Amino acid sequence: MLAAVLLPVAGVLAVTEDWPGAARRAVLPELLLVCGLLVLRALPLLWRRRAPWAVFGAVLATAWPGPLAVVAVPLPSHVAQLLVAGTFAETLAVYAVAAYGPGAGHTWPAPAVTTLGAAGAVTALACADGMVAGEPAGPADAVLLSFLLSVVLAPVFTAVWGAGLLVRRRRVRAMAYDDFAFAGSMWQADRAAEAERQRLAATLREAVLSHTRALVGAARRGELTEVADTARAALAAMREMLRGLADDGDGGPGGPLAPSPSAADLDALCRALRSAGREVRLRGLPEAARGLPPSTQVSVYRIVEAALGAGDPGPARVTLRRRRGTLRITVTGVRLAVAGPVAERLRVRVAAGEGRMVCEPAGTLRVSLPAGAPGAPVQEVSPSPYA
Repeated sequence: MLAAVLLPVAGVLAVTEDWPGAARRAVLPELLLVCGLLVLRALPLLWRRRAPWAVFGAVLATAWPGPLAVVAVPLPSHVAQLLVAGTFAETLAVYAVAAYGPGAGHTWPAPAVTTLGAAGAVTALACADGMVAGEPAGPADAVLLSFLLSVVLAPVFTAVWGAGLLVRRRRVRAMAYDDFAFAGSMWQADRAAEAERQRLAATLREAVLSHTRALVGAARRGELTEVADTARAALAAMREMLRGLADDGDGGPGGPLAPSPSAADLDALCRALRSAGREVRLRGLPEAARGLPPSTQVSVYRIVEAALGAGDPGPARVTLRRRRGTLRITVTGVRLAVAGPVAERLRVRVAAGEGRMVCEPAGTLRVSLPAGAPGAPVQEVSPSPYA
C-alpha cells in the first residue's frame, strides 16, 4: 500500500518539477486534488490479505472519481493525465486476488475485469473534457482508445496474476511441508519418549525385584544384618531410579517433550479462548472422539485450532459428530478461515487425512474425516542416548 501511494505521488512530483514555477503555483490546488485521489485509490490495499476481492472492487471503483473531477472541478488536461499513475494500484489488487483470494481456480476473472476497468477509466479520463491529444473526441475515438488500452494492459495484468498464483502455490507448499514435518517429528518424538519411559520402568522393576529376592533369601537364612543392609540397598535403588525418571521427564536439557494434542484437548482450547474474551461453544465431546486413531486425533485438533485461530473476533461454535465410520467437524463463525491462506492450509491438512472440506462464505467450515485416517508420517529422530 505504501508503494502504491509513494510511487504515483513521486511520479507526479517528478513530472511537475520541470514545469515553470508560475505554472505549478497556478494549478497547486488541482495537483493536491490529484495526489489525494491517488492516495484514495491505494488506501483499500491495506486490507488486501483479509478481503482481497472486496479490495479489488474498491480499487476499481476508486478509479472513477478522477474522470468525475475532470468534469466537476474542472481539471486541466495536463494535470488530469497524472491520474493515470494510479493504475499501479490495480496491478497490486490483481496480485492480491491471485495470491490471497479464496480458491486459486476462481481468481481467473481478475485480470480480464481489471483490463476492462482500467481501460475504461483511462479512456473516460482522457475523453472527459471532450478532447483527445488536442483534437475533439467522439464515440468512435473513445471505443478505439479503449480497445488499444485493453490490448496493451491485458498481458501486463495477466502476467501479474500469474506471478500471484506462483507465489501462492509456493507459500501453500511451504506451509504444508512445515506442518507435515512438524507433526511427524512430534509424533516420532512422543513415541521415542514413551519407549524410553518403558525401558526405565522395566529397569526399575528388575532392580526392585532383584533386591527383593535377595531380601527374602537373607530373611529365610536368619541373617538379620544382611536383611537390613539389603532393604536399605533396595530403597536406595528405588529412590535413584525414581529420580532418574523425574529427570528424564522434567530436567533434561531440552525440557519436557509435550505430547501430541488430541481431540480431547479441544475442550481446553475452547476454555482458553473463552478466557481470552471470545465466546466459543463445543459440542460432541467426548463421544465423537472416543476410539479415534492418534493421527486422526491430531488432525481434528489442528483443524479446529487453525479455524478458530484465523483471527475472527466474534462468537464461534464447534460441533463433532461421528456416524458410520466418518467424523464430521463443523465450525461456524470463522469467516477468515474459509478463504485465503488459512483455507488453503486446511485443505492440505484435510487432503492428507483423506477427508473432504466445504467452505461456506457465511463463515462455516465443514470437514469430514474417516475414523481410520492414515497414520502419522515416519521421520527419523535422534536416537536416545540411553538406548
